[in-house]
Amino acid sequence: MVSRIAVTKLEGNCMAGHQDATADRWLGRAGITGREAEVLWAVAERLRNREIADRLHVSVRTVESHVAALMRKLGVTGRVALAELGVELRRSAGTGTVLPVPLTSLVGRESETSELAAPLGAHRLVTLTGPAGVGKTRLAWRIATAHSDRFPGGARLADLAPVEPGLVGDTLARALGVVPQPGWPLRDILREVAGEMCCLLVVDNCEHVVADAAQIVADLLTAGSQLRVLATSREPLGVPGEVSYQVRTLPVPTPRDSFRAATAGKYDAVRLFADRAATASPGFTLTDAVAPAVSALCHRLDGLPLAIELAASRVRTFGPEQLVEHLDQRFELLAAGARTAPPRHRTLRGAIDWSYELLDDGERALFDRLGGFPSDFNYPAVRSVCGAGDPGGRAVLRLLPRLVDKSLVSTAGHGAPRYRLLETIRAYAAERLAVSGAEATTGRRHAAHYLALAEQAAVKLRTPDQRAWLDRLAIEQPNLRAALAHSITTGDLTSAWRLVAALQRFWDSTGQRREAHEWIRRALAIGDPPASPRSSPALLRPA
Repeated sequence: MVSRIAVTKLEGNCMAGHQDATADRWLGRAGITGREAEVLWAVAERLRNREIADRLHVSVRTVESHVAALMRKLGVTGRVALAELGVELRRSAGTGTVLPVPLTSLVGRESETSELAAPLGAHRLVTLTGPAGVGKTRLAWRIATAHSDRFPGGARLADLAPVEPGLVGDTLARALGVVPQPGWPLRDILREVAGEMCCLLVVDNCEHVVADAAQIVADLLTAGSQLRVLATSREPLGVPGEVSYQVRTLPVPTPRDSFRAATAGKYDAVRLFADRAATASPGFTLTDAVAPAVSALCHRLDGLPLAIELAASRVRTFGPEQLVEHLDQRFELLAAGARTAPPRHRTLRGAIDWSYELLDDGERALFDRLGGFPSDFNYPAVRSVCGAGDPGGRAVLRLLPRLVDKSLVSTAGHGAPRYRLLETIRAYAAERLAVSGAEATTGRRHAAHYLALAEQAAVKLRTPDQRAWLDRLAIEQPNLRAALAHSITTGDLTSAWRLVAALQRFWDSTGQRREAHEWIRRALAIGDPPASPRSSPALLRPA
């Protein structure tokens, strides 16, 4: 049969990786016009003539004419044979969804591009993970574009962002150029096609359909040895053999490098802001006059690309210094992204809403309470502050790793790690805590935990372990200040003075007497210290 021979020839060319061996080009050589090719693909999808006419905005009679021409040119008799030929052509040619061309430049990420070359070559599934707005998708596109020539089938894209759980398979099928056939389960078709394909499949935005995506990706990978998958998700897929790569935020200037354009401009976060600001407001340049404010802005935004781009779009209205001043209302300030961007990337709040809505009730409750920490914290603090109603700490032990996996909580340090929320994510958590009804309880438990730590340290600072405890208190100083502020604000006179007394030696030993006097002044504003020596700092006691 002439059509089957043609398909077989096309298969041979595609497996050899020839650039001109695509279905559309082969059809062109067979005398098929572009419009006839569109009709052929629609026939392969089992659409009726009226449906094809509506899709292509032509008359039914025009569709009938194209169908007749296709059967004549391709040597098939009957619509069923024409549909089968269309299916075979698409499957053989691997016609699928190719990578889009970005409308903006990708700033930075050179080190990530280099680091990912090795795992992508050695492993068949690499997943880029990270928080909302960190740039996982753009990095995946760069990696796929850079390495597509290693695969005869090139790079394909399956964007799962708009997809419901039950339609993950259909989206991956379209990316691979597969047309579902009646009576043949889609997963079976995908497995058969994947067994013969040699391409890089980018599966983007998996987090909301992670279970379905994991199952289908596992099916594809076990069907053959040539297919590679590069996924993006806010949490790993959990497929055996998966390599998870945490996408970091962009580097921000050190304090020393923040004051001059020449030094601040070497950092990717500042470069991104300057690039997008110049686009939003032609004529904007990074100068020594604005470099400190731009550096502070990038630092306050944690080097998060989405937040920096949204801030840069506001330079038409606010200068960098004003943007920094307005960051306490960051969710209102950064609320007007590109109209063509996905809804979750049009606003900073929308980006985090997307992650928050994927949490279950227990994860949300713990995340909200973590908003009570002003800075990084350790695991005992999480158990103490967030463990209301969880006396054994079992829920925290189960839920905290989930929040880490879902890129809402970051880890730092070796050995006993510390945890932190990016400032933007912490601000979001604090908002959620305020409306959850648990803010007062969380604040009280936070203050109590750090009061106990301060009083323990006061004893240890009189021992040979003094250096270690001075370092520990220095690390915890943001939390200690928050505990002091809470005690004073809520009128807890006893706790406020106990904290002042416990921290006296730390302040003296680290040259912070000015801060000590400021806290004493604020404590005196709500009441004199109790008579108990435990609550009366030496600074106020008579010699």
